[in-house]
Amino acid sequence: MDTAHDPTTCPGCDRVLHLAELADWLDESPHTLYKWSAVGYPTFPRRLRLQNRRVAVTCRATKAWLAEVAS
Repeated sequence: MDTAHDPTTCPGCDRVLHLAELADWLDESPHTLYKWSAVGYPTFPRRLRLQNRRVAVTCRATKAWLAEVAS
């Protein structure tokens, strides 16, 4: 059974977050996240290299990025 992932309470796991999940978590539009993604790190968390060229990151990478941005 796949339980819902709550990134706000997760300590940072290797679950892959796709753009729609990331947009919900960060309260940003997918359009904005696509623009940030095009710029790359450090404006956007380190991306996974997917064969279909979709934008995806891990929960752990996003948590690390948020900690860097906050400091």
